[in-house]
Amino acid sequence: MVDGKKIRRMSVAEIAAIQGFPAEWVNVDGITDSERIAVLGNAVPPPLSHVLANLLKDNIEFQNKTLIEICAGIGGLSSGFDYLTPIAKIELWDVAAKILRTNKPWPSECVVEGYAQQFDYEQYRGKVGLLC
Repeated sequence: MVDGKKIRRMSVAEIAAIQGFPAEWVNVDGITDSERIAVLGNAVPPPLSHVLANLLKDNIEFQNKTLIEICAGIGGLSSGFDYLTPIAKIELWDVAAKILRTNKPWPSECVVEGYAQQFDYEQYRGKVGLLC
């Protein structure tokens, strides 16, 4: 309460919109609104990702048009890099990993739930264009 007035909590859809995500991005069965709010609050906003991605695209000639994203969260950072193919998105937080796997513009099998330090990067030697 502020000066006797109630302040309502923002909805998941409102928080998603402020961050630049489509409202349905975090609408995954089995995830609570509190978890949705937490992952959105920890995410890189897609509009920022698109700016970074366009700067890199205009200034770098990628030999490999692939990316690996560590600490992927819900995919905000790599969402702007639609000209690169994700080969691995590594995320420790089970809630974020579940969101990464559900109805996204990349194959769910590229999502790896676990520690980035324990991931076998050797299999991708010479195949990665960008490490996010």
